[in-house]
Amino acid sequence: MAKNGITYFIEAGAPKPRELIRAINEVGIRGVVTPSTFNLRDNDVINAKEVIRRIEELLPEVNERVRVWCSIRQIMMVTEDLLLGLKDLCLSRGLGVTYHLGEYQGEVDYALTRYGARPLEVFDRLGLTLIRPTVIAHAVYLSNRERAIVRDRGLGIAWCPTVDSLVMGQHWLPMFSDVLFGFGSDGGAFTSLDILHEVKVARAVGKALTVGMTYDKSSFNSVTMLRALTGWGGGLLVGGDNVGVINEASGPT
Repeated sequence: MAKNGITYFIEAGAPKPRELIRAINEVGIRGVVTPSTFNLRDNDVINAKEVIRRIEELLPEVNERVRVWCSIRQIMMVTEDLLLGLKDLCLSRGLGVTYHLGEYQGEVDYALTRYGARPLEVFDRLGLTLIRPTVIAHAVYLSNRERAIVRDRGLGIAWCPTVDSLVMGQHWLPMFSDVLFGFGSDGGAFTSLDILHEVKVARAVGKALTVGMTYDKSSFNSVTMLRALTGWGGGLLVGGDNVGVINEASGPT
């Protein structure tokens, strides 16, 4: 990421958070580490308090380069008591949160069957949308009501154009301009972590959507793309942190 000009990143669920923290400190960029958080897998249920304790153990690692937030792997992989515990931890300690949501149709079907509502409606009902900052990874399959929640609560979306286009589907973001979003790369298995490449993909698939549906060639203009690329609108989404700049003389600062 540093070689591609990235000075600040948000990891939406690191499987090895301490290794990521070590890398941040060694490379010298800034980053938000969120441990991959869940307590349901197959038929096993992990105690929610134990999962939260593991997150709290990372908080002493915070320094001028490292931030620690909470994360939610998927609605299908967490119990309601863990969701409520994560909300309380974030609100009491001033932590941000990321969660994978709106990734595929089976997730929506699960939420409707289990809770009688779509995924983001469930999180809103439980109060998770009160957390600031909030970054939703992907958010491809959102209803009009869920999109209104994103807008009205001031949540942020991380659009990963390459992976989303390959695995999920065309994103609705190019059709609207009323939500805060930025570009993500997802994991290195699909991409080179080059955000400039992601912008090119976003430009292509976004234009394909708006031109194909409404013949709107003016959507996704360069200013919108640049704001999403550099700080997601003046750094508002990342909580006002100094996201840094590449300086030719001294490297990342």
